[in-house]
Amino acid sequence: MTPRVFAACVWGITALGTPASTESRVPFAGVYGGTAGAGSVLGWDRSVGENPAVLGRPGWSVAVAGYAPFGLADLRRVDASAAWDRERWGLSASYGGTFAPEAGRTGEVADAALGFQSAMKLRQGLTAGIAGLYQAAPGNSGAGISGGLLWRPRPWGGLGGFWSAEETRWGREARAGIGVDGGFGFSGMAVRLGAEALHGGARWETRFAAGLQLHALLSLYLGWDPPRRTAALGARFGIGGWEGYSAMRRHAALGGTSVQGIRWRDAPVAGP
Repeated sequence: MTPRVFAACVWGITALGTPASTESRVPFAGVYGGTAGAGSVLGWDRSVGENPAVLGRPGWSVAVAGYAPFGLADLRRVDASAAWDRERWGLSASYGGTFAPEAGRTGEVADAALGFQSAMKLRQGLTAGIAGLYQAAPGNSGAGISGGLLWRPRPWGGLGGFWSAEETRWGREARAGIGVDGGFGFSGMAVRLGAEALHGGARWETRFAAGLQLHALLSLYLGWDPPRRTAALGARFGIGGWEGYSAMRRHAALGGTSVQGIRWRDAPVAGP
């Protein structure tokens, strides 16, 4: 997708300009989640994602999800995270591991990653964050660091950006990304759209996300990643302090895979 087309998408999103009823939250938005990773630059995902400048509602939250990677039916992936958020700052930690089940039991760990994140509200509508990540796999391990900003001057939209650098035995990898989203609300429902551009490996990529809140306890999410030829659809539902998530991600050549997860927080569910 050319920069001109991406700019046109950004203009269309920011032109919405009507307040949405709530801020979007898409747990498990990562590469196997309900938006195929889209929205991560914009802080749609509370986990230690691409942009660490994310704060959740004040209180504790714990989340866990499981899925199978594309084309690797003999592997299973588990992602877990915990967060503690206050009004002006927050901390979170995450773990991700890929396992090879053997005879119904958990076998050898194929790879694992451990991440930590901290975010702080600099002023009203502006948040900054930093995160560290350590990954280990047979024959290769590495560590990385990332930083980011989220700016939401109005309830109906905002801007996000991040940078990251990772060092492994194969060399150093750097990535950066920017994103914009906008939304509107009506009759107790809300819609939010987002577009992101990422740069890494000497090329640009684009991703798009959409969220539809039908009720405070029910939301639907869509994601499209053109360079990777993937699309995703996810649903969020909840009651009390519990939330459940179910999503399907499909690749043009490798078929589909699903992710299921739950999240608990010490405050009643009020929206996505």
